[in-house]
Amino acid sequence: VATASLTPHVFTSPEERERLVTQAEPSQSSYWGRARHFFSVTNPRYLFATPAQYTQAAQVAREYAQRSLSLSVGVDEIVRARAMSAAIIHRDTGEPVFLPFRMCAQVPTNMLIVNGMLTARSN
Repeated sequence: VATASLTPHVFTSPEERERLVTQAEPSQSSYWGRARHFFSVTNPRYLFATPAQYTQAAQVAREYAQRSLSLSVGVDEIVRARAMSAAIIHRDTGEPVFLPFRMCAQVPTNMLIVNGMLTARSN
């Protein structure tokens, strides 16, 4: 049984890390890759993210995109930060989207709307 290393992997180059991040994120060149990306962005767990968490995630995603992120930051953290940032932060303004309108709130919010429509119809 192999055990995970307790020390984080330190990358030798940004290109190595970018290759591993690209492999870890779902490829949007196929239907299933786009579906996996959609499910990662609409993950309802991001509804419970604190402002400090999504601000940190946005900073990691921004620094990764600008290629100024420290090489000591791991692939899992980058992938998680990019997904959280996509679910909460508005792409154009860089500000957090109002909670009921976030991508991660899409399923719970629409469940309330559909429930209300079905309840009104049953009268």
